[in-house]
Amino acid sequence: IALSLLVVATGSMRMHITEEKLNTLHATARGIAFETPQEALEVYKNELGIDVTVFEDKKRIRSTVEGAEGTDADPTIYSVVRSGKDYSSTNANVNGVEYFGYYIPLYDEEQNFIGMSFAGMPSAEAEQIIQSTMNNMLTASGTVILVVVVIVLLIARYMTKLMGISTELIGEVAKGNFTVRADKKVSGDEIGDIYKQAGALAESLSGSISNITGVADRLVGMSNDMGASMAD
Repeated sequence: IALSLLVVATGSMRMHITEEKLNTLHATARGIAFETPQEALEVYKNELGIDVTVFEDKKRIRSTVEGAEGTDADPTIYSVVRSGKDYSSTNANVNGVEYFGYYIPLYDEEQNFIGMSFAGMPSAEAEQIIQSTMNNMLTASGTVILVVVVIVLLIARYMTKLMGISTELIGEVAKGNFTVRADKKVSGDEIGDIYKQAGALAESLSGSISNITGVADRLVGMSNDMGASMAD
């Protein structure tokens, strides 16, 4: 069961990280306009490590992908974007290289389709980043789990020890030893309360027995005095 949960959690984590990466590419592609110059495109490449391209209709006219200018978009991708929809993929073919990529349709002022913008990252690089992120998250999660397990074990050990002391204290009271006392420094949780109540019970019974003994002693004294008076 634990292995199955780990597999499911890992798959879910990968899906989430991949989605976040595509969202970043989507936002980047949204920031590319048909007029964006090559110099501005190079900033995305150099600062963010993201390749970007501007298409005129289906032809790449400016791009940070080496050798891509003048080539056409994949027909399937072009067909989807030409219809007015965004297109995303984790294995889009860009000039012979697989890319994590996002394509956005571009329109002129009259809302006529004039081309596309693209933002992407080679799939090999993206997978490397995703795997590194997953490893870091799994390491952090493992550390947290380990700390929690240690804390739980320490708490369980403490509770077991306190239960043992409480049982021993109650056992002594049951044997008639009312001189035992509870340690007042014990914590105030439920088990600590049981321990303290057992000590309080012993103390109360001890007090009661002392009172009874005192009364008995006085009765014996009074009886002896009465006997002596009658003898006189």
